[in-house]
Amino acid sequence: MYRSFQNSDKLKKACRDDKPLYDYNGGLVHDIRRKLIHHQVLTVLKFIVSKIERKLKLANFGL
Repeated sequence: MYRSFQNSDKLKKACRDDKPLYDYNGGLVHDIRRKLIHHQVLTVLKFIVSKIERKLKLANFGL
């Protein structure tokens, strides 16, 4: 019933050294860096939007 993940075909396939982690064009490093940058941009945009919303709410109450 229970099959150990260590013996699974997926793990064996993932551990094969067909592709290097870091190739000449960046490969994995480039993907990770791109995802981190996107996450940081989204975080900054959320922060800016929350500040604008707060200012608009205060301005509406002041009228």
